[in-house]
Amino acid sequence: MEKLDLSFEEYLALPGVNWSSLKHYDRSPAHYRQAIGQEREQTPAMQTGSALHALVLEGELAFSSRYVVAPVGIDRRTKAGKEQWAAFEAEANGKEILTGEQHESVIGMAAAILTHPRAGKLLEKCRERELSITWTDFLTALACKARLDGYDATNGLVVDIKSADDASPKAFERQAARMLYHGQ
Repeated sequence: MEKLDLSFEEYLALPGVNWSSLKHYDRSPAHYRQAIGQEREQTPAMQTGSALHALVLEGELAFSSRYVVAPVGIDRRTKAGKEQWAAFEAEANGKEILTGEQHESVIGMAAAILTHPRAGKLLEKCRERELSITWTDFLTALACKARLDGYDATNGLVVDIKSADDASPKAFERQAARMLYHGQ
């Protein structure tokens, strides 16, 4: 296994299969072939999850350097509203735009994770975050890659952060099964 300190974009450019592509085999090899090499459209839930990762794993500075909250009250259907929105986007300078609701959700989830008695302690142990790894599968000789949210080499601990609309045990169990979290 080789550990690499890479940006997410550099990780994506690495050769190799990863779970995000392999899980499409659960439906069929054709779904896998269609999924590889295609950019997925980022849903609001995916954007919220990415923002949560930035805040929890990389800190406030990284979060605020990449995300900005949309102003309230701009009616983008009007000429004035369109002008206000264009000025806001120019001022945002390429940062991803979160709705106020997304921002509040990210802040709340991050606080819940970081102050949770077990989750917070597990994350504290993970000195390496957003760590890219590569290896060659010994059975298939395929080049493989993964991006670990948190890694503690001393204890052999890997942490993976997931967000959910409903974190109740039954609802999260259903989401984990539907999203194939167990495979990751």
